Amino acid sequence: MNKEYQYSAFGEAKYPYVNQPDTEFNQDGVYHTKLLVDLEKARSDIKKIDDVIAQEVKKQHDLDPNKKIVKANKPYKTIDDDLNIPEGKVEFHFKSKFKPKLKDRKAEPLGDDIQVWGGSILSVSYEPVGYNVAGTGIGCTLRMAGCQISKLEEGTSATSGFKPVNEDGSLIV
Repeated sequence: MNKEYQYSAFGEAKYPYVNQPDTEFNQDGVYHTKLLVDLEKARSDIKKIDDVIAQEVKKQHDLDPNKKIVKANKPYKTIDDDLNIPEGKVEFHFKSKFKPKLKDRKAEPLGDDIQVWGGSILSVSYEPVGYNVAGTGIGCTLRMAGCQISKLEEGTSATSGFKPVNEDGSLIV
């Protein structure tokens, strides 16, 4: 059975780990990114996610109509959920155990030497997957399969722009 992937609207990547996995909280590593998208462009993705959650709620209700429904955090946030999200924007959280396929704006594969940094503009291909876990509740995760980058931000070390200076701060010539 082929998976049916969804494609997010283009938005700004925040803390992308799409080139190498993030091992801070998982020693096996997780690829992930947050994506800041205009609310109007995000409405169809929000509906897809909410529909997946509604299906999981219905399944639980069909199994046991008297059981209290506990909902997990959604894989997206707005200013109503987090004051750090700009007004009129939605922040999605995509993740995967597997390295996502990376494409440029012409849908050509991105070279392994290209590093995607925060501020890049991209779209994510993903699979919304519902879950019902005892300790967490009913929710949806967004399994990232790939990214198409329309505007690449490549970074360097935070100190790479410095030049030698004298004690008074003037450039050493």
